Amino acid sequence: MTQYNPHDLEGQQAAAADRALRERLNLDAEIADVRWLMGRRQGRRIVHRLISNAGVFHDVFHPNFGQMAYEEGKRHAARKLLHMVNLHCSDHYLLMMREAAQDQNVRHADGDRPNSN
Repeated sequence: MTQYNPHDLEGQQAAAADRALRERLNLDAEIADVRWLMGRRQGRRIVHRLISNAGVFHDVFHPNFGQMAYEEGKRHAARKLLHMVNLHCSDHYLLMMREAAQDQNVRHADGDRPNSN
């Protein structure tokens, strides 16, 4: 481990540049992963199931504060995924929602209840 030197401005700038590069590479990989996942029907089903089960489009109010915090945590994680999808492959989001509606219509036609998965 190196000793931090507050007077070594070049070292600090190099470390900051290195951190920025690593963050950019990680973000690029995350974007590629989301695009890969959403580029497949199975991936779109997984994402739809995650955002649906997390209650992204529903209120998370619960009289028990601990339960409400837990539900909000699930919702927050799913909203981050949804944000990545909408930011980097919004066309796949629309396709995912159409496919989910079609799948639900097929389940209804088969006599399944609407909320059964």
